[in-house]
Amino acid sequence: MTQEQLAEAAGGSLSANTIGNIERGKGRPYRHTLESLCDALGLVGEEREGLLAARVSATRAETGPTAPPADPIPSVSAPALPTPATPLIGRRREADEVAALLGRPGVRLVTLTGTGGTGKTRLALEVASLLSGAYRDGSRFVDLSPIGDPELVPSAVAGALGVKEQAGIPLADGLTGYLRGKELLLVLDNLEQVLPAAPLIGRILSSCPGLAVLATSRVSLHLYGEYEYRVPPLALPQSSDPEAILSSEAVRLFGDRAKAVRSGFDLTAENAPAVAEICRRLDGLPLAIELAAARVRIFPPDALLVRLSSRLGTLTGGARDLPERQRTLRAALDWSFELLRPEERRVFARLGVFASGFDLEAAGAVLDHREADSLDAFCALPEHGLLEVGEGESGEPRFRMLETVREYALARLVEAGEDEEARRCHTEHYLELADAAERRRSDGERGWWEPLEAERDNLRAALSWASEAGGSGYRFAVGLRLGTALLRFWKVRGYPSEGLGWLEALLAAAEGSEDPELWQPRARALLAAGDLAFRLEEFRRALLRYAEVLEVYRSVGDETGMARALLGMGNVRLAAGDAAGVERPVREALALFRALEDAEGESDALRCLGNLAERRGDAAGAVALGEELLSVCRDAGDARGVAILTRDIGARLRDQGELARAGALLEESVALARSIGHDGLLGRALHELGEAALLSGHHTRAMALQEESLALSRREGHKLFEAQSLTILGHAARGLGETDRATRFFLESLALFRELEQRWGAMLCLAGLAGVAADSGQFGRAARLLGAVEANNDGPPVIPAHRAEYERTAAAARSALGDAEWAAARMEGRGMSIGEAVAYGLDGATLEYRGAPPAPPTPGASAGPQATSASVP
Repeated sequence: MTQEQLAEAAGGSLSANTIGNIERGKGRPYRHTLESLCDALGLVGEEREGLLAARVSATRAETGPTAPPADPIPSVSAPALPTPATPLIGRRREADEVAALLGRPGVRLVTLTGTGGTGKTRLALEVASLLSGAYRDGSRFVDLSPIGDPELVPSAVAGALGVKEQAGIPLADGLTGYLRGKELLLVLDNLEQVLPAAPLIGRILSSCPGLAVLATSRVSLHLYGEYEYRVPPLALPQSSDPEAILSSEAVRLFGDRAKAVRSGFDLTAENAPAVAEICRRLDGLPLAIELAAARVRIFPPDALLVRLSSRLGTLTGGARDLPERQRTLRAALDWSFELLRPEERRVFARLGVFASGFDLEAAGAVLDHREADSLDAFCALPEHGLLEVGEGESGEPRFRMLETVREYALARLVEAGEDEEARRCHTEHYLELADAAERRRSDGERGWWEPLEAERDNLRAALSWASEAGGSGYRFAVGLRLGTALLRFWKVRGYPSEGLGWLEALLAAAEGSEDPELWQPRARALLAAGDLAFRLEEFRRALLRYAEVLEVYRSVGDETGMARALLGMGNVRLAAGDAAGVERPVREALALFRALEDAEGESDALRCLGNLAERRGDAAGAVALGEELLSVCRDAGDARGVAILTRDIGARLRDQGELARAGALLEESVALARSIGHDGLLGRALHELGEAALLSGHHTRAMALQEESLALSRREGHKLFEAQSLTILGHAARGLGETDRATRFFLESLALFRELEQRWGAMLCLAGLAGVAADSGQFGRAARLLGAVEANNDGPPVIPAHRAEYERTAAAARSALGDAEWAAARMEGRGMSIGEAVAYGLDGATLEYRGAPPAPPTPGASAGPQATSASVP
């Protein structure tokens, strides 16, 4: 058997290099290393004992008889390792890894590091127990936590080893002499507050070849030959499945400690979700979990979870026989805080404003580079276990605090009186980030939204601070500007309820301010709130916001703002079915846009008037309005404008059934979008052309065009366009007879429309699913779905092409069921609310689909304020 084969047979606990060193007689293997080798070779009985005995003989031959030092230091009986009062829950992997690390040739100093409460001491004791047979003279444990003076460390170690001090011999030399002939594992616990004594450990190790040290410290010892092992929090549940929750280390620890204080407590499928959330809120920190479990004596998990909004105040009352620093979570963090230098404390506290991860640029903005050594202080925090270091999407370093640590940092920030300034710097930084993202979007840059998506928690924290009552005019202005800058992000990424909720909260907070500089950011926020309310089909709220901002803009003579508000009012009235109230505000907006030479605004106004003409049955008039503007754009050489208008006019002609004219215009739009390299325009043009191909019966081509459009929408992060492409893909797949594939497309699209709270899109998906149901012989389901579409869409789809498909499905279901059964099933569907209809569409299908529907937004949830919506829940 080769060395590599033998290493593999040892299950990874030995390397080929280690086995080679043993064969060459290089070094002295630990007992557990030889035991792994015996297991791999299958040695038992006398053969096994012979190999292990040879190790002892070799040790004695190498070191000679253990002789006392020149000036012998008498010893007394030293205590064994302390026996933990409770069983170790989890940590099997970590204990094995540390034991294996100590068993590697040349590794004689391992330091367990990590923030307070991660269980370093308990893990060290477990490792020492595992290695009890690996060292001839066993293991010894030294608790250094009571020691504040580094000069007292030799005395503490001597006391634990049972070594007495002798006159005339420095204690450090006496320890070295005593340990020189020993083969021993020395566990040094809580070294962080006596770090100046660390060099003593290095000197003793260099003189004592049989000694190994396992240290615990909140910071590295920075000694030559040291191997640092960062102790992670306990593993958290990775899913909501009750079995997965109950098997996680963190939940098992909570259950064990809760049962110790309340004998009738058991982890069950009913309380497991609350326990899992408690463990998540506590970041998997063993100390925090144990302190929380002790509260089960009074509070059941659900009630305890509510009280965890203040972790530091809730997690107190640890066992009286524990060290003071382990009796409350705050005491554990106080211990770490006191070890920091003054500038490190200031930096640590200011970083508490970050709600989740952050990068170096964000940290610099909050620290404000006020002190020359801020960077040094920042870099020291990960060593103290107070800052986690990871990697961002593009490979740059990204930092985060555990939530328990962050809460403590914020408390220290408030105590220092620097919270207002730090939060201002934090909010200003994320306003700059949002403004930069909007500029990138305007330039057509790919992935403009990605930095905002990565920073959603920090954006929420900034908006929360800015919307607190009693703030300054400047604070309100910054918040309103941030909310307005995020408008496109909220619309494109599908967060309209959250966005509207934040804008309303900001507007309410600023209501009483008399700061004259607030009018402009407030007006822009009102306009943005109107846009989001319109997107959510909250037409009354949208009209109120547009009317309010129109009055503001009229009072200051801002014509651009007036035009935008008037156009918004017209769009809302049209969508709400108030055709009579559309033309006057939109005509006024159109005149203003033309006077301002705002081509984009003019196009938007003409589009609205075209929709109005079509609503009135004047299809030719609708097209004529678009062609009027198209001629202007062609004469001006505006390729982007031509690409947009050929797309819009082509889509209008397609919906009117003029497929040949539509196809030519849409082909032109696709070609222009490709030529100017604008992915957003190209994706929309491909979608409209794909739908034209579908209605022309060219299902294969429709599929190809929509797949390209879908890929662009996903790359751009535009969920609404993604959902629309998936709907057309469903129809194309159905046209090709691929029923299963069509179902998956419709289901994925419906889940997205539900997330985006888009009722009209959801109804189109339900109509498509009704067609699939009819194709599969599920005529009752088809009838119910069609009834739901009629009830929640004010009748069948209004676009002629979609209406024709709808009527074919209805005719097939009615013919198969008969009039009475058809009517009964259809009435069942008509009795469904929007939410019930969408749930029936999703849950009533048996085929799997990618992406489960998200939970409905909840007012007041932690994601931020949510606007109440009457659209898809």
